[in-house]
Amino acid sequence: MDHLQSGKLFFSHYLGTLPRETARLYSQCVDLLLLKWRPLDARALIDLLEIREDDLLRLVWEIAFDAHDQQAEREGTADIEQHVVEGIARKRLNDDAAKAQAFCEYIERRAGLLIGRGFNRYGGRIYTFPHRTFQEFLAGCHISVNRFTRQAETLARRGAGWRETLLLATGNLVFNQRNIDTPVDAVSGMLTSASPRNDDADWRLYPLAGEMLLLVGLDNLEKDDVGRKALADARNGLAALVGEGHLPPIERAAAGRVLSVLGDPRPGVGCDPMACPISYGVMCPPGTSSWAALMGIMMKSRAGSCGLNTSIRSPNTR
Repeated sequence: MDHLQSGKLFFSHYLGTLPRETARLYSQCVDLLLLKWRPLDARALIDLLEIREDDLLRLVWEIAFDAHDQQAEREGTADIEQHVVEGIARKRLNDDAAKAQAFCEYIERRAGLLIGRGFNRYGGRIYTFPHRTFQEFLAGCHISVNRFTRQAETLARRGAGWRETLLLATGNLVFNQRNIDTPVDAVSGMLTSASPRNDDADWRLYPLAGEMLLLVGLDNLEKDDVGRKALADARNGLAALVGEGHLPPIERAAAGRVLSVLGDPRPGVGCDPMACPISYGVMCPPGTSSWAALMGIMMKSRAGSCGLNTSIRSPNTR
């Protein structure tokens, strides 16, 4: 079994169970491939390059960010030319070409985080990542430690190609670094920027901001003044987006799903229109005087009735 097969087994066992913590799982997998799969080789490389493990990770993060930055809208993984990889490595390794080449050989042949995809017309190697989500996660790690609060809104406005990267960057901060302040501040800045709501670019910030807040966690947001305000702003913005019919239907439906998890602030939204809360659940067939009376009560009190557990319901309603 090679390193990539091992990584696939790792994900097949865990990914379906903790979707919110995808960033944690990718971090563990990268750590496995880069440092633990061949620990003696990894230690030899770190000694040769005269760096720390953290420096090795940051080097890979920067390569991923540079690749994603150039080709974010492309489907699948980016093509990365060898001279680009070596150039980034040399910048971090005191312009030592031999060390940069040793890094390239290790990252492809030992760790498997870069895969050879052929050659360019000049005979230089072309690399790619094993999967786009590896590229997005590693790029997200780079963003998360490089002025994330400032970068988040700018990258979000560049299009859908940055959505998953920003979510993984948020996940890296929340689950791997135990840092909720930075993503909350980033979302707060995004929502402030979007507040004029002048065009679709402003409206598109709200669903992404909502998803980022869900990664932080509603309980964590409620404990923090900035978090509470960001949550309220996101809820209100998403409610306006959905209620006023902004963005194309597919995007609007996705925004509605985010809003349903964040909590829709509109009165009555979320209630079952065919249910009327009472003290004991009693079935009243439609068409009877009892059912008509209860429907009248429900229509008057629907907005404030959503939180009770018992309800009266038509047997024909599911």
